[in-house]
Amino acid sequence: PTYPPLDTYRSNIVRVVKVDPDGNVLFNVDLDIARHAFNNNAEMIINPMTFASARLAVGGNEIALVHSINTDPDWNIGGARHQKALSTRLNATTGAVTRVSSVWVSHSFDQRLLYDGAGIIEHHLGDAYPRYIVFARDHTSYPLLHIKGNLGENNTRTRLGNVALIENDPTYGYIALFATESTADTGSVINGPRNLAIVRVNRSDNSLDPTLPDTLTVVSAGTEYTNHLKWLTQYTAVSNLHAERPKLVSIGNDQYIALWEEWLYTGSYSDTFNGVYALLIDAQGTVLQGPTMITSAHHLQRGDDAFLLDGRAAWMTGNAAEGKL
Repeated sequence: PTYPPLDTYRSNIVRVVKVDPDGNVLFNVDLDIARHAFNNNAEMIINPMTFASARLAVGGNEIALVHSINTDPDWNIGGARHQKALSTRLNATTGAVTRVSSVWVSHSFDQRLLYDGAGIIEHHLGDAYPRYIVFARDHTSYPLLHIKGNLGENNTRTRLGNVALIENDPTYGYIALFATESTADTGSVINGPRNLAIVRVNRSDNSLDPTLPDTLTVVSAGTEYTNHLKWLTQYTAVSNLHAERPKLVSIGNDQYIALWEEWLYTGSYSDTFNGVYALLIDAQGTVLQGPTMITSAHHLQRGDDAFLLDGRAAWMTGNAAEGKL
């Protein structure tokens, strides 16, 4: 709690560096110092990425950086530091800081950034607050999925996937993928199967598509909400199977590859990794092909047109309409 001291902005904590194709440095921004120079009340960068992911995106001559930090000490709990996400925006030409905060997400364990042609969207898994999956547009937060459980609770029983653009729908401009438990119970760490699902976001007012065929009613932060979504997997409690680490990859023409890890819950810390699965969906979440296992826990499996290595999918020259891997 005593280091760093309050109001002590430090050098060489995070740097944002731009280089040209020949490797020449165009700017090198010492971020904690630059944030303070832009706004002397800017939050300090304390333990960046200590517990969460980090993302960098560029679009519209803007750089967006989002990562986790610790807050100032909370003396109500012995000086412990809370965890939250921190956003910085910079001019992509000069490196000048243009913004030192965005939406407030406490305990944001995972983040995404997406340039949609007009601005950079933030996407967070917020557990303690605001207790929903965050879709942040123009620095305003909108809920994609209300997460069951109490405000301030760490366990979300939910995994963030991705947001991708919908190109040809006049009403809905974004599709988001995630995995969450398909039950309303909160009594245990695991309360049922964790399944893959999508929602669709209105391109004008950021509301969600109420016509999706499935619902999940939960009590989130003391209030009952009915989430409208479409399940992509149907794991059951009997199977003890769960979808983890979901990812969504747009392949054009409003078609997407959904990827996830399948895990068998054994009731211990030695759960079994069954492999990585993929399926092909359209912008309504209709499954066009799959699911298909594309790798396993023990070895790399190669198909004609794609491979998966170290958790990263490379989509090659396959026929996407046929869902070939």
